[in-house]
Amino acid sequence: MAGISYRITGDGIEIKAELRLEAQVITQSSLKIISEIRADEDRPRARDTSAALSIYYADPGESLWDIARAYCTSVDAIRQENNLAGEFVESRGMLLIPM
Repeated sequence: MAGISYRITGDGIEIKAELRLEAQVITQSSLKIISEIRADEDRPRARDTSAALSIYYADPGESLWDIARAYCTSVDAIRQENNLAGEFVESRGMLLIPM
């Protein structure tokens, strides 16, 4: 209650009350997006064996995981070949991708 007042009139007592109400509405949702993941073993992706290394020009913020997946190699192999520490490319430049 924020305030209360009254007034005596010829007809009786007039009471005025000021109420402040606050409420919060919270909604929670849960979605099942991926129900199953499996490898397509009948159609494996062919690995390029024509060269030992490929050159890739990366942009800052690019994920090493995405690059490794595109070239059928591992994140650790790219990190080791290019002396990288993180999960993302820090600056624009050339990366050597071991095949």
